[in-house]
Amino acid sequence: MASHALYANLSLPPSRGTEDASIRLLTLAADKSWRLHNTLLATCSKYKALSYHWGDANDNLQVCCNGVEIQVNRNLHAALDHLQFAFPDGFTIRIDAICINQRDQIEQARQVAIMRDIYSRTQEDLIWLEPSLLPKNIEQCFAACKLYALRWRVAGRRIKAEAGLTDDSPEVFSPGIMDGLLKLFRQPYWSRVWIIQEMCLAKEALILADGHWLSWADFKQFLLTLEHCMKWVVRDVGPNFRALIRLTSIFHHYGGQGGPSLAQLLVQFRWSQASNPRDKVSTAECYTRVMFALLRQTRDLTLLVHCLAPACLTRRRDLLSWVPDWGYDASRLPPSRFGLASGVPYHRLGDTRPEIYRGYRASGGSQCPTPILREGPSGRALVLHVMIAGRIATVSRALEIYHQYARLEHPKGIPEPRPPASWNEFSGEATARFLRTLLFHPSLALLLMWPLNAYRKGAALAIFLEWARLAESPGTWLEPRGARGEKHGGDDELTAMFITLMKGRRGCDFYTHPLTDRAPSDLIAEMVKEFRALRNAVWWNPLLRLMGFLRIAQLFPSLYWLILGFSYDHHKGALRIFSSLVALVQLAIFLGMRYGYFTVPEWLRPMSLFWMVLAMYRNWDIFVPAKPRWLDAALITPLDYAMARLDDGRLAMVPHNTLPGHEIALLKGSPCPFVVQRVGKGWKLMGDCYVYGIMEGELWREEEAREMDIF
Repeated sequence: MASHALYANLSLPPSRGTEDASIRLLTLAADKSWRLHNTLLATCSKYKALSYHWGDANDNLQVCCNGVEIQVNRNLHAALDHLQFAFPDGFTIRIDAICINQRDQIEQARQVAIMRDIYSRTQEDLIWLEPSLLPKNIEQCFAACKLYALRWRVAGRRIKAEAGLTDDSPEVFSPGIMDGLLKLFRQPYWSRVWIIQEMCLAKEALILADGHWLSWADFKQFLLTLEHCMKWVVRDVGPNFRALIRLTSIFHHYGGQGGPSLAQLLVQFRWSQASNPRDKVSTAECYTRVMFALLRQTRDLTLLVHCLAPACLTRRRDLLSWVPDWGYDASRLPPSRFGLASGVPYHRLGDTRPEIYRGYRASGGSQCPTPILREGPSGRALVLHVMIAGRIATVSRALEIYHQYARLEHPKGIPEPRPPASWNEFSGEATARFLRTLLFHPSLALLLMWPLNAYRKGAALAIFLEWARLAESPGTWLEPRGARGEKHGGDDELTAMFITLMKGRRGCDFYTHPLTDRAPSDLIAEMVKEFRALRNAVWWNPLLRLMGFLRIAQLFPSLYWLILGFSYDHHKGALRIFSSLVALVQLAIFLGMRYGYFTVPEWLRPMSLFWMVLAMYRNWDIFVPAKPRWLDAALITPLDYAMARLDDGRLAMVPHNTLPGHEIALLKGSPCPFVVQRVGKGWKLMGDCYVYGIMEGELWREEEAREMDIF
């Protein structure tokens, strides 16, 4: 970090606004040294801005600036060396780490206040990627992006000539290039919170990587198409990265007008990270004021959906229950082990949950009155008009992040751009794709991924079976036949359960509309059919039945979940495990006889061959892609939610922190219900929920709505 000596004669005078604001710029002098100087923002000449990942604050090197030796981190040192070589004639650049006195908090606050004007006036934003994390074939990766982008702009034989490529250039989407691009996508730079404003405000951007360059326009054009065509297994790579691409497109197309609201930006980029914890504001007072201002301005109570914190994280205790905790980011999620990670599924859920709820009318389509704040003994209370619609009687276990499929932290290869995603790629081709990857890129992580995912699927299926027992227990409320028309009237218990866990039939549309597969006419009915087949197969599976009879399922649940997960792939997985073990024993006997290690009776020899052939016959289809199942969509949907039943028998999907005795509240103006807990003379918000049979306003009575203080 720069010392105070550098800024002794470079103090920035206070300003009343951007008109008389001063900034510092860095200029490369003729003697290859750096010169820092002050200038008025309104009259400064053209300058560039450097955007990079700060990295380890303790790994520093020295550079000379204004004749003073200053310390900068290793990544910035490499960037300065490259800039001196790339621009020998000199240029002016803005680098926040040097141009702002990092030890003067007053100066920092003043400069942050005018960041929008600083970056909107930049001639070009230079994106510097850390050399040590780049793929070795970065030149070919950039060339592939340029060529692909040009295919959308020009046609004919001019493409390669304009891209500066020759006929012997590598194929655009060769495996090596795709591996390199995947490594490029996973650069820590893309997860920084500061790049949001830097990339959106800059007129132009250029990516620099180890002596090679790529325009942001070409990179974005390539990725906008690739993101639409990537397979499901890599669609969640860099949520912050993809949201940034969409946001920069909006800003550059509309000039910053008509973009997403602050509430939408908070959701889209809430998993962004900052190397300095102070860069992400984390005071309860700030969060409270922002949330109340958003609620009062928009009167959109679906903002309260984001108050529920993931089960694997700890919510700040000094926050009121109606205020989201924006302080945690992706670095707080469970770390990867053995090269396997659970990904960041929360960015997808944070976007889809409010959109699913907007199609419902739990409060009868009523309008939200202007929210007010009321001081109370427990703090500031958000006053809303609420009707209590029921009480939680029973709650089952919740699905957690540990039940989600594990993926390679750094997988090999990205599929070539192709038609939009197919559900068969995610479900039906999973086994065949895994075997191909294991054959060409063997690793310990891959060997562990198969049993680990079987264990996770088994644990999730065990919870589904528990939910089914709750749904089919006596007293479950069902809609009367014909209540929603003959097509959907008269649901049975399992149908009601799947409607609830998918958050209604509207929730199913969010999983089928981006797919090329033709979804079944009734997705819920298809899920119920597959679940019945699975449950029937589990019942008749002798190995699972034996484990249940010996109480192994209760004494060693992990072993039971593992076998259940293996059984899920073909509904007969446990039998295949048993026959595979028999085949291995028979193969050992056969090889022992062949090489004379031991002898066996003559009558046993044909039996050994018979059992080996039989086991191979029963297991040959493990190499054949399985039929895709829509039940897989249900397994990845209700993360951090549990199945519950109200005192009137209605089924509900409730947050992971829900307990028996909590109540269901219908908020005036809210399309979805919420779980609340009585605390003294007020209430505490637990999270959003879906309740079967009340989402169209069936229970809403506006005359019964009363003011409620939510602390």
